[in-house]
Amino acid sequence: MGRAREIVKEQPVVILPIGSTEDHGLHLPLDVDNFLSWEACEEAARRAPDEMLLLPQIPYGFEDHHMDYPGTITVTSRHLMDFVIDITKSVAHHGFRKVLIVDGHGSNMPVLDLAARQTVVETDAHCGVVAWWNSSGSSGPSPSSRGWTGIGGLWNRVNQVNGESFEWED
Repeated sequence: MGRAREIVKEQPVVILPIGSTEDHGLHLPLDVDNFLSWEACEEAARRAPDEMLLLPQIPYGFEDHHMDYPGTITVTSRHLMDFVIDITKSVAHHGFRKVLIVDGHGSNMPVLDLAARQTVVETDAHCGVVAWWNSSGSSGPSPSSRGWTGIGGLWNRVNQVNGESFEWED
């Protein structure tokens, strides 16, 4: 419990990756959306460990349109939104003030956007959402002054939640 309190004092951006389990055809595994969003988040957290706290991934999403394909698992949009809000509100309850939801499946985005907005309305936390595939490209230097490419846009989103791009500072 002591370490958790120390981490809250540091106020890292809490990263919540969300994927999906769905059929992508014979050429890709069912969990490709999970793999890609997790890898982007894990690499960002590895590059800036003092800036981010990576939560375990939610491996299921809103997949109603893929249910005709074997292996797909869907979660209703309302349940997904409530589940994400429960997590973000829990994080905020413990004192974290910056949350970034990282999506791995396009159909989750409207649901996650609403969850982020509701988190902001109901807590003292700032919460945003980004799709990992929109977080590529170069965004300048990393916190360690090395070149930041590939997932640099995710770093940009972290900076926005930190208040460097928006007026969100505590």
